[in-house]
Amino acid sequence: MGLIKNIKGLFAKKKNEKTSFDQADISELMEMTEQKNLSDSLSQNLALIREYTGNSFGLKIREFNFGPENTRGAIVFIEGMVKTASQEEAIRSLFVYSLKKEGIPGGGSDLFTFVRDNILLAPEVKEEGNLDKLVYSVMLGDTLFLMEGVDRALVIDTKAWKTRDLAEPDAEISIRGVREGFNESIHDNLSLLRRRLPIAQLWVESFQVGSLTRTQVATVYIKGLVGEGILEEIRSRLKKIDTDSIIESGDIEHFIEDEPFTIFPLVQRTERVDKAVASLVE
Repeated sequence: MGLIKNIKGLFAKKKNEKTSFDQADISELMEMTEQKNLSDSLSQNLALIREYTGNSFGLKIREFNFGPENTRGAIVFIEGMVKTASQEEAIRSLFVYSLKKEGIPGGGSDLFTFVRDNILLAPEVKEEGNLDKLVYSVMLGDTLFLMEGVDRALVIDTKAWKTRDLAEPDAEISIRGVREGFNESIHDNLSLLRRRLPIAQLWVESFQVGSLTRTQVATVYIKGLVGEGILEEIRSRLKKIDTDSIIESGDIEHFIEDEPFTIFPLVQRTERVDKAVASLVE
């Protein structure tokens, strides 16, 4: 018995023993990433991003000097998922301002704030210091701006996803009505709904479902028409979904339906914009 206990002890992981990065499983890796924040060292931050992403193919890191005191900076992005024109404009602006000597902070947080408020003119720029949120943004097509002496990064909206063209659904051909159907982009689909219901009462709530896929899910309704009790129940069921991945809408149905094995339809499916709008206004 003593020998068996000793053998078990060799392979058992102590509760208070920290798992190394190379030996961690997926849940431990995600926990490490969620708890990790940037430091004020640019080289350490870039090394951290490379380590936690496995320095994956397509990950691009471009380092440069800018500002009156040649402060070290860098941008991080995924090749093929960004608008290169937006990136080039941002870097060009940094270099143009670098030629000016008056009114520009020398470095540190003051220069970081100046870049955020006066130089980067992207549609959306936000600050973030958590590694998990930063990597998530990069994987969605955003560009990170980091600099020496600051423990935060700027997340620049440079998404340029490839999506399927809007076309009439093959499975729901109609002689009358709009000849446009939804595609796989949630932003395109929401735009189609908003174009046909341009009212302030069209409300959209966003949820993130799936610990690995982090699929963005939206509930769309008309405030004042929707039953508040039903809406609250939908919110509750979406928040209770505990799964690794959500690949398509059918995966969500199984989690929110009352009777998933009934022969009667409990959820409507459609690719047609006009049919979805008609359901919203009923």
